[in-house]
Amino acid sequence: MLSAMDIEDIAKWLGGQFTVIAQAPLVYIATIAAVSFAIWRIVEWHFKTRLENSSSTIALLNERLQDYKDKLSGATPDEARARMDALESRIEALGPKRIGGDQKREMIPHLDPFRGTGVIITADGVSADAAGMSPGLKAAFSMAGWHVTSGTVLGIGRAPPTGVGMTVEDTKNLTPQQKAIVSALNAANIKFDLMQGSLAGMAHPSRPTTVAEILLTTAAVD
Repeated sequence: MLSAMDIEDIAKWLGGQFTVIAQAPLVYIATIAAVSFAIWRIVEWHFKTRLENSSSTIALLNERLQDYKDKLSGATPDEARARMDALESRIEALGPKRIGGDQKREMIPHLDPFRGTGVIITADGVSADAAGMSPGLKAAFSMAGWHVTSGTVLGIGRAPPTGVGMTVEDTKNLTPQQKAIVSALNAANIKFDLMQGSLAGMAHPSRPTTVAEILLTTAAVD
């Protein structure tokens, strides 16, 4: 709290100030006006600078947006994304075929009931598609608990037109395990040819019975 002495000192100071103002009112008013004008100029300059910077930023963004539209022929972001996806698909189509993660996930439920079954996956050694598909196909069977034997061949006498051949001993009487392979390939949208042939010599005393051989090569037709 202010004491009586403090109040008296403040009153004396205010009185002195009023005396000065009374003696030179014009000087005091001019000083106040000059200070006010200076403050106003500083505030005006500050906000003017901010507005100019904002205008420059907006103009730059508009230029970038226009450049983006020009490059994409006026396409919207969704249309641009669709174009990029289409381009990526075209590029991927030009490269070796592969078995993707989604395809493997589609195959596993069909194969899982027959864990421990043997299958041979043979890749054409001169086919880029075979090299690209083989790892994914092996992984799908292995994750489903199948025993996978892999091999490589050079030169195929009877190549499957689709590039994927499933060889069984009797195409008209498929076993449940063979039907599971067919269902798995269909679920993964993998085109294949069902081929009849001998599986003799593929069994091994320490390995499960082999029910099919899957041959991978370059497709002759899409």
